[in-house]
Amino acid sequence: MRVFCGSFILLVLVTSNWGLLSPPSAVSTSFAAYDVFPDVVSKPPDSYAKVEFSGGVQAILGNILSPSQVKNEPSVSWPANSLSYYTLACVDPDEISRQNPNISEFKYWLVGNIPGDKINRGEVLASYYSPTPSAGSSFHRYSIVIYRQKKKINFEEPRNLQMTYENRTRFSTCQFSEKYNLEGPVAGNFFLAQLNNIDC
Repeated sequence: MRVFCGSFILLVLVTSNWGLLSPPSAVSTSFAAYDVFPDVVSKPPDSYAKVEFSGGVQAILGNILSPSQVKNEPSVSWPANSLSYYTLACVDPDEISRQNPNISEFKYWLVGNIPGDKINRGEVLASYYSPTPSAGSSFHRYSIVIYRQKKKINFEEPRNLQMTYENRTRFSTCQFSEKYNLEGPVAGNFFLAQLNNIDC
């Protein structure tokens, strides 16, 4: 058991056979404390999603990571039902900045029709785009949320399979989830980053 103390909450993480878990109350409290709920989702996630980048670096409900630490697509796991399909969205509600979010949400990653938590077997709607906070802006809240689908979906969204801005700006996680009648979010996590947060 490890204890992390942040400016908003005291977070207790318990090790399980699939990674770090957090009590639902800690997930809910964190999403509310950092306004990810309601800025991104209409309700806090039901459970914790383990998000791990290269080198074992993990997102832990609002911890600070540098852009270089999160440049590659992470592994994500959550308490999934192997017989269900899921949709994963990674967005930034603070693009260009939290004070001026005029092209938010920015869609950094979107995968649908995920069987269980096997993301590599899902349908990529937007490939992973390395987080790039705008120069001079404060911390951005990079939010990863997972929704349960009622069935396999024929998504109408334009595909974003390149590292370009095309069809990534002014996305709405809430509107997307409503459009496809998604349930949840059933799991989630987020981290903070800004451009001048440089590795030591």
